[in-house]
Amino acid sequence: MRNLYLLFFISILGSCKDSVENYREATNLYNQEQYWAAIDVLKKLGQNNSTNPIYQNDIGACLIQMDSFRLAVTHLTEAIRIDPNFYKSYLNRGLAYFELKEYQKAISDYSKGMELDTASYDRLNYRGTSYSKIGQDSLAIIDFTEAIKLNPSKGQAYRNRSTSYDLTNQFDKAIQDLEIAIELEPNNPKGYSNRGRIYRLNHKKKEAINDLKVALQLDSLNYENYLYLGNAFYDSGLYNLALEQYELALQRTQNDKGIIYYWKGNTYKKLGDYSKALKFYKKSRKLNPEHPETLQELQKLYHEFEFAQMKMSAENDYSYRQGGA
Repeated sequence: MRNLYLLFFISILGSCKDSVENYREATNLYNQEQYWAAIDVLKKLGQNNSTNPIYQNDIGACLIQMDSFRLAVTHLTEAIRIDPNFYKSYLNRGLAYFELKEYQKAISDYSKGMELDTASYDRLNYRGTSYSKIGQDSLAIIDFTEAIKLNPSKGQAYRNRSTSYDLTNQFDKAIQDLEIAIELEPNNPKGYSNRGRIYRLNHKKKEAINDLKVALQLDSLNYENYLYLGNAFYDSGLYNLALEQYELALQRTQNDKGIIYYWKGNTYKKLGDYSKALKFYKKSRKLNPEHPETLQELQKLYHEFEFAQMKMSAENDYSYRQGGA
């Protein structure tokens, strides 16, 4: 369940007994994750309280929990129209925009919500991540640093800041943050996965493999752990082990198979099996036609095939002429 800003039971002390009971019912339904039922109760309450933003806010919060982000934005925008200083709706709408990957809008709403209220660990984390998603990692680092000051005992902000350090080529700082995150949360696979990925990018192959194996032990369902470990094996020249990991990754995802096919194509190319390499590059391009690396590798492979055929033709022609002589 996401951490949202609801107002069940707030500002209703002067309401009638039935309204209090209805709000109590909506709260119980929400806590039981029966969000549609909670919305029905809130709509009934809101019919006679159209100038109060809390109903639209709480309906929006329920919709976010059901991943109905676009509809949630509609209700939260209505709450803000009713009361432009209603900070909880800005924060909730910021989360909805974040989930919709509309990061600039998320930044704007989180900034407004914190301007009207206060900064918090979660709010700074979401805004910082939104900054990072649009490439403004220097601002992201500022938000993550402020979040850490508010709560230095949680690992999430350290992991997030490490990503921004990594993206700004501050690898030592990225590793330092991940070491702290792992110390704080030793059973969280993300710390090991992120550190293993950074080790790999910095050509520390053994360290990368060790970390990614730990991440896999802690979370055997996440396909990315298999993909990253496969990539570390690939970098180390352990191509058959890499193929095993890629196959396990394919078994655990339906959405991101294109990138896995790309790496299988790379691996078969390294093994000299060009027909299989071509097969997987084509499968990757079918799923991700805009992936530039796949197109580049396909063009290289076609060129190598063409060169090999020309060479074979020339050798055959030479042998024929030598035989004729």
